[in-house]
Amino acid sequence: MKNSLRQMLEEKTTHSTFYSLQDYSEEEIVKISNSVYLERKHSLLFTDGSYSSSDYSAGYGIHLLTKDGARFNFYGGEIEEPIDEEMPTFSQMYFEDIALNNGLKECARLGLKGVIVFLDAKNTYKRFIRAMKLNKLIPLELDHIGGRSEHEEYINKLTLLWAENRELYYQLSVQKVYLIRGHANIYGNIEADAMATKGRLQALQQAC
Repeated sequence: MKNSLRQMLEEKTTHSTFYSLQDYSEEEIVKISNSVYLERKHSLLFTDGSYSSSDYSAGYGIHLLTKDGARFNFYGGEIEEPIDEEMPTFSQMYFEDIALNNGLKECARLGLKGVIVFLDAKNTYKRFIRAMKLNKLIPLELDHIGGRSEHEEYINKLTLLWAENRELYYQLSVQKVYLIRGHANIYGNIEADAMATKGRLQALQQAC
């Protein structure tokens, strides 16, 4: 049986690092996430990605709220040439992972500690769990994070990306990683989603 909303709010500071909220109703998810946003006890990181299958464009969006109340939005994007016309580009396949990586790097650049991360991408969340379950002294391999392995270049890029994410996790003293629902009027996620679209469209404009 699911815990009550009250129990969830109490557990958010005591439960294990990774916590999926996707089994809860949208109303409960919004209340839980937004209550964390308004408390300002930690610095909060929201990341999101955007991609187009027709023009190979991909973008990332980041919203940061520090425990001091400062808000930051970042975005970026790229158009990556495909290795094979029948195969998605790396940035199309892993745009959410790339968004998380850029978000963690921005936190590090700002010198933040005790960060809480919010993701709305289930596969990225699962790879995060797999990467952090492994002893940090053991080098990451693709099997550890569960990515696809159609092309050696992709394998190497994804493995390096998650090795960096793992290092940043420890550097930032990440407190919690929440899996939430996208497009659910959650503070922070709304901004990250808008920034991801902005980053992708900017990449298209720059390519023209």
